[in-house]
Amino acid sequence: MLLHQLGAWLRKEGCLAEAVTDRAGARAALAAKRFDLLLLDLNLPDGSGLDLVPAPGSLNHGVPVVVLTGAPSLQSAMQAVQLRILAYLAKPPDVTELRRLIKIATDLQRERRSIEASRERLRVWEKELDELERGLDRPDPGSVGLAHLRLTLHQLGSLLVDLDRSLAEAPTVPDAREPISRLELVACLRRTAEALEATRVQFRSRALGDMRKQIESLLERNR
Repeated sequence: MLLHQLGAWLRKEGCLAEAVTDRAGARAALAAKRFDLLLLDLNLPDGSGLDLVPAPGSLNHGVPVVVLTGAPSLQSAMQAVQLRILAYLAKPPDVTELRRLIKIATDLQRERRSIEASRERLRVWEKELDELERGLDRPDPGSVGLAHLRLTLHQLGSLLVDLDRSLAEAPTVPDAREPISRLELVACLRRTAEALEATRVQFRSRALGDMRKQIESLLERNR
């Protein structure tokens, strides 16, 4: 009963919820897609819900987990702490607390995915730089400098777009000592767009042109 009630409540809150009744169903779901939060019942028909906490290397490793139980105990609470559970709640859970935990979990997962995307971009950039470096050993390395500039400008534009998105999503921190000024970001984007416009004739790159349009679109939205 609680399973269906929670599922209905989560959907009403605007979440995409997937409900399963046992460990077998949960394992299948965890292997098929990524989740932002796991709500686990401590006692499932086929074993302990704590066994479902994603292990390192698995698709959902690091996902925030909230454990629900109708029979809280010191032993299970200590197990949950050792597994770095986000919260250990008695059933039925308090709706206000659950809503707060969902917000924490989604913020954590958004930041995790942002870091993963940045790391992947760095891997791709390193691979492309390696290819450029190998080009220096070729008989005619003259085009390497231009290719390096195009690659750098492309990465810069991508980073600025990501930074603008992150600033828009990040919570306000009133006591931050050195906050990044949104006006400074817009100014930086504007200078980048102007540089791309000034070099349009020399480089004649569709990728750079598309990036310039993307940056100009961001500037337009920030007016």
